[in-house]
Amino acid sequence: MKTIFRIGKETGLVVDIHSPYGAGAEKCADLAIEVGAKIRIQHMTFDTDLKAMFLKKMRDYGFYIIPTVTVFGDSFHMPEFISWLDTKPETYMMPEANRQSRARIQKGIDLEPYSGQIVMEHDYVYFREQFNFVRSNTQKAHEAGIIGFGTDIGGTNTGFFGRIYSEVMHYVEFGIPYYDILKYMTSVNAKISGLNDRGVIQPQKLADLIIVNGNPLFDIAVLNDVTTVMKGGVFLKYKGMEVSSF
Repeated sequence: MKTIFRIGKETGLVVDIHSPYGAGAEKCADLAIEVGAKIRIQHMTFDTDLKAMFLKKMRDYGFYIIPTVTVFGDSFHMPEFISWLDTKPETYMMPEANRQSRARIQKGIDLEPYSGQIVMEHDYVYFREQFNFVRSNTQKAHEAGIIGFGTDIGGTNTGFFGRIYSEVMHYVEFGIPYYDILKYMTSVNAKISGLNDRGVIQPQKLADLIIVNGNPLFDIAVLNDVTTVMKGGVFLKYKGMEVSSF
């Protein structure tokens, strides 16, 4: 681990840590501090309460956690995914991919209570049991100012296309203000990733923009109604129409 952190420090790169367990997250933070590296922890701790000292270390040294709440929250919505795949399967994936995805999700629905097996389908049972830790720890990390925004796209059997809006609504359910959610999605994420040319709307920044049908500061649900997409100053979608259809 120290070698990885040293390389991160020498290259100026943030080291991503895949650690949903508290002990691992704490060890990585301590090693990063010792070496002088920057880290970003993927997944919120879901096996114990985050300690105040750990949160302080993370804040003091500019470390962040990406909660990926959707990974855990999907465990409560397995039947909805089956329905979604059955409704318009051809819209989202090829028939064989749909069949395999549906079969794996159904296994997750049919499982008995978690037995300690390290099998992906069983994770969903465990995630449901541990979700209160995800909720309370995300709230603590928000209060400490050390979270960003992400979904672990493709990381689970239900990780279809990122599903950004689902992550937004989990943050809302946890009581995080709309303004802060929007910052996490944009300027904070850009800062965490070292992408200084984007994340805010101002001159000399990359014009990666979406336009929604309403004001998300008052109703964040409008993020699910994107009318216009611009990437690098070029329209990809304008007022609901693909640019190629003009």
